[in-house]
Amino acid sequence: MLTVCIFIRKSRSIMEQYYPILRKCGMFNNIQPRKYQEVLSCLNASVRTYPRGSHLVELGEPTRNTGVLLEGTLEEFLYDENGNQVSICRFASGEVF
Repeated sequence: MLTVCIFIRKSRSIMEQYYPILRKCGMFNNIQPRKYQEVLSCLNASVRTYPRGSHLVELGEPTRNTGVLLEGTLEEFLYDENGNQVSICRFASGEVF
């Protein structure tokens, strides 16, 4: 299971449980935790959960969202000319993608 914070509005109480993760996120450097809700509201943040193996974005697909990985791991990969999956990058909790 993968849980990410995509910037679309969600209730304060749901987001507060993720404040410890946001504290570790570079995107929230120099922002006091008491200001997180204000920042998240401005960004229209929400929490979304995806099943294991989900494809969040396909190659060439435009996206306007930024995410913070809250739980689980996220892998960025491509396929080589033989159709083999090649891992490009792995994201851990608190990282921006």
